[in-house]
Amino acid sequence: MKKFRMTKQYLNLGFAIIIIGILAGMGANALGYVLSITEKLFLNFHENSKMPVSMLIKPEHRLISVFVGAMLASIIWYFLHKKYHLTSVNEAMEGKKMSVKATVLTDLTQSFYIGTGGSVGREAAPRELAAMISQKIGDFSIFKFDKEDIQLLIAAAAGAGLAAQYVAPLSGTVFSILLLHRVYNKKNIVVSLSMSLIATLVGSLREGFKPYYIVKTSDFNWNCLPLLIILGLVLGFLGWKYKGIINYAKYKKLTNKKVLFMLPCAGLLTGIISIFCPYIMGNGRGITQLAYNTNDLDLDMIMTLCVCLLMKAFITVFTIYSGAYGGILTPSISIGAVSGILIGFIYNSIFFSNISLISCALFGSVGFLTATQQSLLLGIVLIVELCHINTNILLGFMVVAFVAINVPGLCMHLKASYKTLFRV
Repeated sequence: MKKFRMTKQYLNLGFAIIIIGILAGMGANALGYVLSITEKLFLNFHENSKMPVSMLIKPEHRLISVFVGAMLASIIWYFLHKKYHLTSVNEAMEGKKMSVKATVLTDLTQSFYIGTGGSVGREAAPRELAAMISQKIGDFSIFKFDKEDIQLLIAAAAGAGLAAQYVAPLSGTVFSILLLHRVYNKKNIVVSLSMSLIATLVGSLREGFKPYYIVKTSDFNWNCLPLLIILGLVLGFLGWKYKGIINYAKYKKLTNKKVLFMLPCAGLLTGIISIFCPYIMGNGRGITQLAYNTNDLDLDMIMTLCVCLLMKAFITVFTIYSGAYGGILTPSISIGAVSGILIGFIYNSIFFSNISLISCALFGSVGFLTATQQSLLLGIVLIVELCHINTNILLGFMVVAFVAINVPGLCMHLKASYKTLFRV
């Protein structure tokens, strides 16, 4: 009897994995189409790795697009907050219910706002939508899932949403297990990986298995080791601090009438910056691709990269604080890529090295993303899957990620030691 019950439980779990995986992929595709249609209507272009931002329209067109998008998004989010509590994935895992209407509307609004040029990541919407679907399916009495299984399904679904969005099954699995559920056993790995694979196959129907970023060349040799340690230390510290700033912005996020003023201000500021720096628009793909295309720097390019770095870091925080919802994965990748190029350029100039700046950009993306997510594997796996790069650079990624993830602990240890010595 017990064996029969276990078999039935696993069959129910397998059936749920297939259904949720398919729906997570379909949801990510639907949100992707909303974003693409919005870009076509507002910015008159179709985003891809060769043209990640709208460069061919007039600068004032970009300004009007993101400003109007911010105004409309602010109205929707204001009325959503008046009627609903917008439950996060982490709250859902704790047992709080996600409203179908509120989740769908806020995810559509995220995709719409990013499509007009809003500066947040696009991966949060498919994660939330998939988690909501998983929670509703898990509540069906026919399945008789316990609390642990429902938590697992919600975490796996959120990872599947990420996987479907970027056609990155391993990244979705790592995100689910290491960042959300944080329980490491064979059952969780099988459920998360299976669901991410199914969602990825469905998600790939929209644009195929193309790389999200085009990387012309990437290499690693032991001459890079000192630079990798420097990148890990610097970007590990900056990413750790930036994560704290982002978390503070989320904690202080405007949900009252102020959002009707502040979010359009964020949109207007984004639009003004885009007049002379169009790469600032969207989720950061334009800045990252610019960095991955750069293997030689002149003064104009240095100035462009510096503006992209500072403005993207600021405007993403300001947009989130002003009431917008969205992810920070791709903005973090862009900030890390530009930081990596600039640090690599300084290193090459001082030590007369000839390390590829494209490789520096890749190392920077891994280091900063590792620090902001505090996950040793996610930064490595996500960049590999997004860029479809050769595995010979993996060793460099591992060194940067290992150094970067240990920087917060090192800083806190040094701070504690300083306080002890100071008291003495």
